[in-house]
Amino acid sequence: MPLVNMMGSIQSGFGSVADSTQRKASASTIATCSGDTCDFGVYQSLGVCGACSSGSLPIDLSDGYYVLRTMDDVDLSLNAIEGQVNLTADGSYPVSSDLKEQVGPLLVRSVAFLRSRFANSTVVAKECAAWWCVKTYASTMTNGTLHEEMREERTDRSPGARTTGDSQQDSIDLYPPTCPINPSDQSAVPKSCDFFVGAESHRAIQNFFISNNPNLFSSPFFTGSVTMDWNTSNVTSLPVAALLEPSNFDGDIGAVFDEAFTSMLRYMTVSLRDQPTYGPDYPGWVYGKAFTRETAFEVNWAWLSYPIIVVAASIAFLALTIVLNRHDEIWKSSVLAIMFHSFADDDRRALGDLNTTQAMRAATRDQKVQMEKQDPGGQWVFRTRAGKPKTHAEAKKMVGSGASRIFGHGSEFAREFLSDRD
Repeated sequence: MPLVNMMGSIQSGFGSVADSTQRKASASTIATCSGDTCDFGVYQSLGVCGACSSGSLPIDLSDGYYVLRTMDDVDLSLNAIEGQVNLTADGSYPVSSDLKEQVGPLLVRSVAFLRSRFANSTVVAKECAAWWCVKTYASTMTNGTLHEEMREERTDRSPGARTTGDSQQDSIDLYPPTCPINPSDQSAVPKSCDFFVGAESHRAIQNFFISNNPNLFSSPFFTGSVTMDWNTSNVTSLPVAALLEPSNFDGDIGAVFDEAFTSMLRYMTVSLRDQPTYGPDYPGWVYGKAFTRETAFEVNWAWLSYPIIVVAASIAFLALTIVLNRHDEIWKSSVLAIMFHSFADDDRRALGDLNTTQAMRAATRDQKVQMEKQDPGGQWVFRTRAGKPKTHAEAKKMVGSGASRIFGHGSEFAREFLSDRD
């Protein structure tokens, strides 16, 4: 008897065609990634492959029953009037020409008569086969999500790999031509891969499909029939019940059978991968490469040349201005220019050219200022008055200068100062 999870996978896989909302099988692969993205490369796993005949098998009508023309060893028929579905399975190799060239170590062959529920609908006979194979995968993991792709299926079609039904005594060994195992310790990589199925495991799964032993199963999985007057109470076969889903019978029932069989193989492969069996020299882990995203900047120096030139020219202009004006006082910090602008015209002309703050500061030393109206009703202006001289030299200078004509009071102070000294 096979493992319970394998039996459940077979039933769920075939029955999934009756429920479009059923979750699609996927392997419970344990994967960890230390970076933003991980690439696990290419690796292989034991699987179950299979196919169905592309068209209907040759059918003959004999004594009110449809029978298979080329399968004398198959005890299967369908009532020409009342029959709707009839299934059987065995361990014999398929006879369909398109299957003969594909099949490897056979697990099970299923043959079915199928007819839709519509009156006068065509009866089809399908042959499907399942065999052991090795599947090659490649996967990446991004942001915690594993993305796996099945790349290739390989099997052994040589005469020595043929199975012998329920009398199988030898393990089934599959040697793919490449061995893409990439453990961290490369010395552990074998020169050739050996994917094997034990004889007991093979017979256990095969018995679930075809055995009539009541001590093992109430009935073989791929056995069942139903007539046109069927109801849910007399349908005990799960495959037949899945095919009798109303939505399935509205379409091509042969295509539905193909889809159900393919889905069953996919579920079985998932079950094998969820509980892998490795030999002592075959590691169970696949190691990949982790990639971490880093921020990088690309500098286009041609585009940066213009702002660099502008900034450099501005700095040079500022430095040149500082050097050329290093001895000049800053007008902005002095109010002398504003005050001299408010002098009367004759006073301002008498003071001469005052182009620097030093000249203005010298002109204002010992000067007194008063505000006068130039004319009645005119604007107010500053008028200067010279202060008293402190030294004899200052008095002489004041008396002899043109300022005495403007700063009259100042010249009087100067004359008094000189007379007192004389």
